[in-house]
Amino acid sequence: AAAFARSASVLHLDGWGGESAIVAAEAARSAGALATLDAGSVKPTTDRLLSLVDVLNAPMRFLCAYCGTDDARGGAEYLLRLGPRLV
Repeated sequence: AAAFARSASVLHLDGWGGESAIVAAEAARSAGALATLDAGSVKPTTDRLLSLVDVLNAPMRFLCAYCGTDDARGGAEYLLRLGPRLV
């Protein structure tokens, strides 16, 4: 996962993959690649991935489950504080 991520300019994750996704995101970040996460649902590694990705796609069901809110703006602002540059 790390070697693959280091060779990419963009890494797109869906939250699955467990530790392999974390390793890939860390490698992408260290190589200067853009890392994105399509967070359809909360996974065991969500907390760690949020701190490693640049772009987060967070649908309303994710906001409700992860942030405990249905306020899109408030949820997005909260998620921005966790690491992504764009939510």
